Amino acid sequence: MKTTLVTVMLMLAFAASAQSIDTTTVQLSPDYLDFDEVKLQIAAQQYDSIMYGDLKEYPFGIVFQNGKGGVYDFRNAGLVTEIIYENLTYAGKKDDDDDVYHFFRWEDEETIGKMCVSESDAGVVSIGYKKEKE
Repeated sequence: MKTTLVTVMLMLAFAASAQSIDTTTVQLSPDYLDFDEVKLQIAAQQYDSIMYGDLKEYPFGIVFQNGKGGVYDFRNAGLVTEIIYENLTYAGKKDDDDDVYHFFRWEDEETIGKMCVSESDAGVVSIGYKKEKE
């Protein structure tokens, strides 16, 4: 457990170098957005827009509501985090021996943060730190 946590924290430290993906952002207007390639549906009326990549390779996306974002798990059709993050973006993924980790980044007026989501159990490790004053 301790080794896994250290591994994840090290991955967060190097998340900036993780390979990013091409994402698609769609404004949601129908009652449901149907992803044929993985046979999933998402209740679109709950969100303003959604950002996602190839859902078979990237099972997590970002949903937006009232200008804030949260991480969404398409496999389990539910939120992994609350929808509280400003300027939330996908930063890439890293394959490890035991698991695949997906990285996200957010930034508000005072804080910069990074989070890592485990593909095996959708567990989240999140780190935020104060911005340096200019």
